[in-house]
Order: sequence, then structure tokens, then C-alpha cells
Amino acid sequence: MKTVEIVIIALCASMAAACAGTTTGQAVAVPEEKSLYEQFLNNEVSMHINIETDHGEYLSFSQTGKSDFTIEELTNFLIEEHLAMQEGTRISVDKIEYAYIDCGNDGNKELALHICTPTSAEDWNEYIIIKEIDGKLESIYSNIAWSRSRLDINEYGLIAGDGSNSAFCQVFSKEYIDADGKWHYLYENSAEGRADVCGVLDQAGINPYDCVYFSFDLNNTPDNESDDYDTYSFVTESKSFEEADLFSANYYWPVIYDDTIYEDDYPLKSYFDSRGDTIYNIKEIEKMIIDKETKEGVTETIRTGKRADWKNLINH
Repeated sequence: MKTVEIVIIALCASMAAACAGTTTGQAVAVPEEKSLYEQFLNNEVSMHINIETDHGEYLSFSQTGKSDFTIEELTNFLIEEHLAMQEGTRISVDKIEYAYIDCGNDGNKELALHICTPTSAEDWNEYIIIKEIDGKLESIYSNIAWSRSRLDINEYGLIAGDGSNSAFCQVFSKEYIDADGKWHYLYENSAEGRADVCGVLDQAGINPYDCVYFSFDLNNTPDNESDDYDTYSFVTESKSFEEADLFSANYYWPVIYDDTIYEDDYPLKSYFDSRGDTIYNIKEIEKMIIDKETKEGVTETIRTGKRADWKNLINH
């Protein structure tokens, strides 16, 4: 039988010390009165996992019959699930972070939780947004990122994500949790370097390597590409993947706005017209996105909110 090593260093002691304002590597300030959120972070109360709001692809809470977890039980559950998926791997609790956010900008705080449990094969990052409802804690959003994907949450419940779909295709997504804890799909877009696009541009004497083909799904119909909005654009490499702000754009690097590349005589436009494909100016699609976000309750304040201010509960 293969031996599995679980590296967890004084989880409960670390949480208790952190929530008490003492140091286990880094002090965390705690308000004078303990809210349910502080009690949860101190491993004193449990929170209910709402399976209906779980969006995890690689790990789902529907796999367990248990629905209420303390933070220690939650961490152990994640460890057990990852070990079950990767027999013989090493796993550790690298860090547990929390942030107070204000979904919907209504003045009522929610608790965002990030539990990082990397294995020797993959990085696993579980994100959960918790809301106090009728005196109890309940998850209103949960999702997981791995080595080739990321999730980011802003201070008002706007969620951005990215993930690898293949060697030449990356998928980006935007979601939103409103003041009532309701999930809103905003859009998803794929960005890829297409061989046919490169060929057309290369034949026309245009450098193809900074041209990205985008396909936007504003209707949450991943199995139906007929209602997607397609475009292409050149991009300017200005940041590394790690530095890219997933909230600010639909790709790692800013697009170059150039209306001339959508004119009928432009090589790419002529190519897609000959195929019968509808190509939109990226400005048109960005206007559609703003309209969709507004319809779903995303205001300019929410859209331009700062990233969640994560604080360490445990950091090894």
C-alpha cells in the first residue's frame, strides 16, 4: 500500500491564535465583538454548504453526504477528496485566507474564504463566499481553481476566472453575487490563436502572432456556439500572466482598438465573410457586456471595485 503524507501543522491552534489576535507568523486584527464569521474562523461554529451554489468542476460538495462544516472539517474534507483523486500524492495546507466583502454593495458584509491545498502534482485553491442568513452561515458561492486556472473576487462580489482549455486556447469568465446572495452568469469568452487566422494574416504580410480570436457566450449556452459573438483583435503584451488583472479585460493583455481591421477589405474580415461567419467589432461586444452586466445589477461602482483584501489565517 502506498504511503500518503499529510502535512498539516497545528491547524486548530493556528486558527485559534490568529482569531485571537496573537501571532503564528502574522497577526490578524479581530473586532471586539465576535460575529458568526469570527466564530467560524475560530473553528467554533459550522457553516452550511449549499450544493446548489457550488460551481466546482474538479471537486464538488455534492460528493459528500455532509452539508455542515467547521473550518477544520472543511479543510479535512478538501484534503481527503484531493488524496482520493491522486493516490500516493503529498498534500499540504499551504494557506487559508479570508476577506470581508460586500456583495451587491448594500452595506452588509459577507465572508470570502480561500483554502490552498497543493499536492505534489497540482495546486488546488478552493474559494467560498459565506453569508449570514437568519442567524446561520451558508455558502452562496463555491468554486475551485487548479494549476492552470485562477479565480479572483472583488470587494463587491464580482468574480473573474480564467483557465486553460488547450495549448492554444484560454477561457475567461465573469460572474456576480448580488446583495441577496443570488448568482448571476455574466459571460464567458474563449481566446485562442487559430492556425487559419495566422495563415490569412501571414499571406497578407501581416505579423499574425499578436492576433487573438475571441468567442463570447453571453447566454450561458456552452453547448451551443451558434449564439456566440465572435471577433478578433490584436493585443499588446504589457504584463505577465501572473500580473494580469482578470477584471480589467477579456484577455491577459490589453486589446488594440482599431476599427480598420473590421472593414470589408481587411484580409481577416474578407476571409470570415467568405465563410459566412459574422464578425463583430470588439467595441460592439464590450457594449453588449456592459448592457448585460447592468441588466444583472452590476453598477459602475461594483464593476470597478478593488480586489478582495485577503488576510492570512494560516500561511506556512
